[in-house]
Amino acid sequence: MSIGQAKESRLAWVMVGLAVSLLCQTAEVRAAEKSAACKPVQSAVFANRIHVQCELPVDGKFPYFAAPTSDPRFANRALSVILIAQESGKVVTLVFDPLVDPVDDARQSFGCDPGDCRRILAIILDENTMPPVPPQPAPPPQPTPPPPPSAAHAQCVTVCSDRFDTCEGAASTPKAVATCRAARGRCVAQCPP
Repeated sequence: MSIGQAKESRLAWVMVGLAVSLLCQTAEVRAAEKSAACKPVQSAVFANRIHVQCELPVDGKFPYFAAPTSDPRFANRALSVILIAQESGKVVTLVFDPLVDPVDDARQSFGCDPGDCRRILAIILDENTMPPVPPQPAPPPQPTPPPPPSAAHAQCVTVCSDRFDTCEGAASTPKAVATCRAARGRCVAQCPP
């Protein structure tokens, strides 16, 4: 092997190593990306950003997605897709990094609050994108059934019923019947639980 061939071979191995290194870094970057369906309900243009508000917050906490206007071509294209989706009632797929605080290239905030907003890395309008499913509300708590009445309660209610059945049977006017029923209610209310 000549010196020229050895240099070419070493250079080839360096290039292979560099390519593998770049591939690994790209895979790491892509691993941090996340995508989510978003039905746009609001679009806005600010001096430093464009943003979209989704009908349902992604991951339950991110209703807003934004792109800085420091890259005006990307911001304009993203806004065009957002507006088309919003006007036609379509759903878009947003690609974003859920772990990175939304800052621009100059490391200056562009108005996308990390508490409820993420930076748009890509936006896709696709006829087949299904709208996000709203979270199901928790079922209402079931009321606790009252404990069954005690034997003493059942016996007391029976005594009250017997006593005031006789009263109602002897009553000759509707007012007298109502008085007997009211007295029965008071009697039952005084029974032990």
